[in-house]
Amino acid sequence: MSRLLAPLLAFALGALAMAAWTRHAAARDARSIAITPALHAALDAALETGRWLDEEVLVREALARGYALDDQIVRRQLQRRLRSALLAEAPPTPVDDAALAGWLAAHADRYQAQPRWSFEQVYLSRATHGAALDAAAAAVGARLAASPDQTAALGDPFPQGRRYEQVSSAQVEAAFGGPLLQRLAACAPNRWCGPVTTSLGAHWLRLHAAEPARTLTLDEARSHLRADLEHEQQQQQLRAGLDRLRAGWRLVDDPAGLGIQPLPPAQEHEHGETP
Repeated sequence: MSRLLAPLLAFALGALAMAAWTRHAAARDARSIAITPALHAALDAALETGRWLDEEVLVREALARGYALDDQIVRRQLQRRLRSALLAEAPPTPVDDAALAGWLAAHADRYQAQPRWSFEQVYLSRATHGAALDAAAAAVGARLAASPDQTAALGDPFPQGRRYEQVSSAQVEAAFGGPLLQRLAACAPNRWCGPVTTSLGAHWLRLHAAEPARTLTLDEARSHLRADLEHEQQQQQLRAGLDRLRAGWRLVDDPAGLGIQPLPPAQEHEHGETP
């Protein structure tokens, strides 16, 4: 090879190498958008590839520029999706009766059956007796003291009847009001007490049985127990996932930083007996 051709060949080879490196660097630095071949073919067939790509680039550029950080709606959706992903990454622990029983024992105060009452009443209507209500109630009380079991001809009709069997405190309060429930709780069993005056009228009460509040059995509370225990497990799994993610971040005070205030968390509701 002549001395004239050798430098030219070296220059040409160098230029080719530089061009190859430039193409490699460009390919390496280019951002890619993954798409399935099937979707790509469908978009091409519909002449929609350009529109789809425009929308995809807009989303990715907006995220790259941090536009999602100051939009509460977008932030909420991103948080929701990542929480769901973190939960999906940690399969839940199976919940059996032993786990439910343990949860019930540890949180018995959350699963209480209300007190229940069995009683009867003699009712005098305020609408019927008007200003004479107190006198009518006193007269009925005298007859009850003389003949405690002769009640058929006494009082006025009441929409829910005279006798009540194992009704909860909430049911008593809903039907008659709080003052009557308080008086009922103080009544001696199997003796007439009253009269209790309510907005409806006057009530003489005879308590037959009182069941105190108690912890629900496993069968009674099963559905609530399962829901609460599974929720607690999810919260623990979510907390563990968030702790793992937090380990890769640090908080830095910066006057130019985000001033986004978090939305208040949703209120949690404890389960109890339905009246």
